[in-house]
Amino acid sequence: MFKKTGVCIIIFILFLSLSGFTQIGGKGIYKFLELTNSARIASLGGKNISLKDDDLNLAYQNPALLNSQMHHSVVLNYVGYISDVKFGYFSFAHRKKETGTFAGGIQYINYGKFTAANPSGIKTGTFSAAEYALHFSYSRPLLDSNLRAGVAVKPIISNMERYTSIGLAADLGLYYNFPDQLLQLGLVLKNTGHQLTPYYGAHYEKLPLNLLLGISKNLKHAPFRFTVTFHHLNNWSLRQNFDKKDNSELSQSLNNTGNTETKWESALKETMYHTILGTEIHLLQNFAINIGYNLQRRQELMMENEKGLYGLSIGFNLNLAGFNISYGRSSYHRAAGSNHFSVSTELNRFF
Repeated sequence: MFKKTGVCIIIFILFLSLSGFTQIGGKGIYKFLELTNSARIASLGGKNISLKDDDLNLAYQNPALLNSQMHHSVVLNYVGYISDVKFGYFSFAHRKKETGTFAGGIQYINYGKFTAANPSGIKTGTFSAAEYALHFSYSRPLLDSNLRAGVAVKPIISNMERYTSIGLAADLGLYYNFPDQLLQLGLVLKNTGHQLTPYYGAHYEKLPLNLLLGISKNLKHAPFRFTVTFHHLNNWSLRQNFDKKDNSELSQSLNNTGNTETKWESALKETMYHTILGTEIHLLQNFAINIGYNLQRRQELMMENEKGLYGLSIGFNLNLAGFNISYGRSSYHRAAGSNHFSVSTELNRFF
């Protein structure tokens, strides 16, 4: 029965992946679903779907990474974002023998207070904006212990001033482990679903669909783990869409030179927009340093005459007295970045 169910899940994921190629990046609603809550993932570049251990935050990235090692784990994440924006994520996992592993959680974002004004510019007070998503995840092995499938269902409520919208999203994931090669693969279709109640009238909008492929590789005799994550594979025109919006003097001067790219150069540059690189360095048994590089973020946010550290992220993981404490820092601009804090533990240690 479970084998048949697994095959159906795989076919369903592939079907939705093909249909997702019609989506357009940069448009849609509930964009907070794409934000990175975990400090560890933030320090690895913002997205990672192929790492597998007992970190419950990994199940947020790929529900297939939810496993029995996370039994009775609880995680709490907080992010001080740009300006007054704050967001976070809380989750708890439970394993049920012969059935699989379940997890539940809640994700939120608060945009702060805003000044309300009428069409004449006269201030009329203040208003707030916030969004929430519940997470219900399930995962189990398929065919053998090296292949896992997972699904996460996410009811969403968004409140912007007096406008409210309700939606339903789902993440579908696969994970495969090659133990002899110390290699792991992940495949996820995130945020497929529908807006059930629009903000106004019958104006329905699309969710931020994202198809990701991830690869992780451990070194046998060195404390390094390397990861490569390809995101938004359902929209292979991220660079083209960005170039169309880029009206800077630099972009115009390049266009006026008459230089044309070869097909290989164009394909390579487009691939860079979809690539995130990450490295975990385990210096001690209970301490690791993480470094990530988000190539799309760098290309889109770096200034013309200043390269800076845009797209680079760094952080650490520390296991201390039964708690896993993580910090991640992502650089967006000289004057803007995000600080991520995560704490997780296993309740069985205390009860």
